[in-house]
Amino acid sequence: QDEVGVLVFDFQGGYKWLFPLTPAGQYQTMAPLINNAQIGDMPDFGSTMQMGLAGLQQSDAMTKHMIIISDGDPQPPTPTLLAQYVASQVSVSTVAVFPHGNTTQIMQSIAATTGGRFYHPTDPNTLPQIFIKEAKTLRRSMIQNKTFTPESGFPSPILKGIDAMPALHG
Repeated sequence: QDEVGVLVFDFQGGYKWLFPLTPAGQYQTMAPLINNAQIGDMPDFGSTMQMGLAGLQQSDAMTKHMIIISDGDPQPPTPTLLAQYVASQVSVSTVAVFPHGNTTQIMQSIAATTGGRFYHPTDPNTLPQIFIKEAKTLRRSMIQNKTFTPESGFPSPILKGIDAMPALHG
C-alpha cells in the first residue's frame, strides 16, 4: 500500500509532478515515465519541496518520506519550509550526484534537519540500492490514532433499532 510520486524540473514545464502519489504496485505504469523523463537542473530546492510537502500532507500514509537527487547547486529551502517538514513529520533524504564544488552542505543540512540521511555515492549505479535501503529502513507504526465511524458489514439482530454508529477514537 506504499505510495510513490516523482517531482521533476524540466525545461519545458518547470517544476511539475512526473506522476503524483500513486500506489507502488503500479510500477509498470510508473517505470516508463521515469525512464523517459527529460529532467533539468532545478534552480531551487524550495519549489519542489513545497509541492512534495503538499502532496504528502494529503496522503494518509503513516510514514512520509522524500528523497531528493541533485548535484547540490539549487538554492536552499527556507528555514520556514524545513520547519514545516519537521512539524508534518516528513523526513527527507538527499543524494548528491556529481556535485560541483562544496555544494553538498545544503543537502546534508536538509537531511539532518528533517531526520533523513545524506548520501554521496561515487558510482551512480548505486542509486537503486539507495532507494531500496531507504524503503526498507522507514519505520512504520501499526498503531493509527484517528477518529472513525464504524460501518455494519452485515445485518444483525444485535443492531436492531440502531440507525447510526457513534464515532470511535483509537
